[in-house]
Amino acid sequence: IHLGILNNNEILYINKLEPKNQTIRMSSKVGITRPLYNSAMGKAVLAEFSEEQVQQYLDTQTLIPYTENTITNPLRLKKELKQVQQTGVAYDDEEIEQDIFCSGVSLMKDGEIAGAFSVSMPKYRLTEENKTTINQALLATKAAIEAKL
Repeated sequence: IHLGILNNNEILYINKLEPKNQTIRMSSKVGITRPLYNSAMGKAVLAEFSEEQVQQYLDTQTLIPYTENTITNPLRLKKELKQVQQTGVAYDDEEIEQDIFCSGVSLMKDGEIAGAFSVSMPKYRLTEENKTTINQALLATKAAIEAKL
């Protein structure tokens, strides 16, 4: 589980919780930043931007591939952001790290972006059933956190 905030058009990781008995470890650490365009938290935040803000972001960013799955086409990214706006959940499907799938949501306070959080798992464990369960838990947790902000 990751918690992040928007920092200079990137996501700054401010907290991380890893399972104690998980053999697969992610490279993420508290204090690092990730681009908005290829992380689940980043896409969740980008989906909260206005169309003009998204375009300004894209005008100033080179969409560098971290893996072969990283979205590097601005039109494809915009299409994915529309889906995030509809569902409330963003994905990183092996876009930063091979074999890692992340689902993330934004956190809003008074119409402003307060941050984001995500859940990561080995891609081989992903099923439609647990994806649905995770999405429901993310959205319920988002609502509970936002109610207290």
